[in-house]
Amino acid sequence: MNFCPADNRYFKECVCDDDFTETCEAPSYGVGISCDGKYKQCQTDSEQACQDEGYTQTGDCGALMEPNEYCPYDDNYYDKCVCRDDLVSCSYPQTGVGDACNGKYASCQCPSSYKICDCGGAVGATSCTDSSGITRFSNCKDCC
Repeated sequence: MNFCPADNRYFKECVCDDDFTETCEAPSYGVGISCDGKYKQCQTDSEQACQDEGYTQTGDCGALMEPNEYCPYDDNYYDKCVCRDDLVSCSYPQTGVGDACNGKYASCQCPSSYKICDCGGAVGATSCTDSSGITRFSNCKDCC
């Protein structure tokens, strides 16, 4: 402090002690009181830093979902679950296999009544290609 030379009970202004030298940035936080934004010591708290930045989710997202973005300080935390990128949309007459995530499935299948035809589909038959690339038809053409 800048004490008055004539009477040390008075001073011109308050200044920080020399041991307030640490400026703490996430994932570190100041320990104790601060002086002009500086601390005597910083302590790492990755969990708190993640939560402060909105990464509050932990655990499994489920079979069809995955974490959107992980916390840069601790990958046990993420912001939200989103549908996996490898899910597919099914087109009529296909149907999705299993549960859906925003209308998308792990795979698509053709109706069980559709057949693999050696000579192709009959005139007017509808076709369906499943997730494995096999085309099936509602009716087969005769192979005469």
